[in-house]
Amino acid sequence: MGTQRWNDVLERFQPMSKPQRPRLLEVKVIALKPEWWEWQVCEGDAVIMSGFETSRETAQIEADGSLFFLLSQS
Repeated sequence: MGTQRWNDVLERFQPMSKPQRPRLLEVKVIALKPEWWEWQVCEGDAVIMSGFETSRETAQIEADGSLFFLLSQS
């Protein structure tokens, strides 16, 4: 993911340093076709980051990496 895209995500994602309530971020990996998987990092019904991969394992790795990136920015 390019640096500009990460910066765009961070601008939309509110800092988690002093939340009013605990935030629950969730990773979803969705099979669209046998060789096409969508990954999402969500807060409730709101998708914060997403992408597509050609294997379930790669989609899980990308989703986990994005989740940890968001957590590291708090």
